[in-house]
Amino acid sequence: MSPESETHIHSFLNQLSMGLRQVREDRKALWLSLRSTCQFFKATDGCLAVLPAGSDLAELIFSVS
Repeated sequence: MSPESETHIHSFLNQLSMGLRQVREDRKALWLSLRSTCQFFKATDGCLAVLPAGSDLAELIFSVS
């Protein structure tokens, strides 16, 4: 990874971390993380799923397109 790429990723993670500090609800934090990550990587689609304890199937929480 180039030094410039590392700098961009660290900057993104720092900004995301600062944004998450202001969020008090789990789902809002997940949504912010998904939306920010899609924007950073210029992804047109993304989704977030969770695997509840003891379950074999993940649950789709959010998707963007």
